[in-house]
Amino acid sequence: MVESFSSKYYLTQINVIPYSGDRAVIDIEWAEQLRRKYANTYPLVFKLAVGSAHIPTYGEAGVPARTLAVPKELFESLNVDETEPTNVLLAKERTVDQLISLNLVDCHA
Repeated sequence: MVESFSSKYYLTQINVIPYSGDRAVIDIEWAEQLRRKYANTYPLVFKLAVGSAHIPTYGEAGVPARTLAVPKELFESLNVDETEPTNVLLAKERTVDQLISLNLVDCHA
């Protein structure tokens, strides 16, 4: 379930796991659903906690449902338990636009 959290973010609970790739990914079909219904941005941008970095996230086949797979180096710095769902913020479209314009996220795939 995704719910409005603030004027800048939605809140959802998903699994966060380490991944051998070089960018964060979620299931490609779920990415499209989130994009259509909530964010309308590419990439989607997630944030795990107040004060943490924004994580540009792309759709990819083969990622488990409702799972954010992040590069191993990033995962180690997040202080999350991969066996438990984690509260995650999804940036709203206006927020993503602001982050990009301020160069606070690198959205080049």
